[in-house]
Amino acid sequence: MLSSEASVQYNDFKGTSAADISDYSSLEDFAKRFGINTKQFIPHGISLYCSYDHFVSVSIICENVENESKLISISLPEMPISEFLNQFKRLHVLLFNRFYHPTKEIEEISLENL
Repeated sequence: MLSSEASVQYNDFKGTSAADISDYSSLEDFAKRFGINTKQFIPHGISLYCSYDHFVSVSIICENVENESKLISISLPEMPISEFLNQFKRLHVLLFNRFYHPTKEIEEISLENL
């Protein structure tokens, strides 16, 4: 069973993410590319899990309208990370040490200005 919150073995870092879908594709288009019947399985989300050696596991999170509208995770074939990233115009992942919980805005500076 997959939780609706991202988790890995030790959860050394936790955070949030946000993304803008590509101008040239949608989550439904992406699902259809893999032969998913988007009338029965309505795509609502996407999951990315990666590890050493460029291992990338991508799943589409869908509502199964023929089975009490349960959420299911449909695993896609292995793909390069670039194929996954090309689904987004922008993707932002923000991770913090699991013991640190920021409560303030973060000032941005460049390395050369240190």
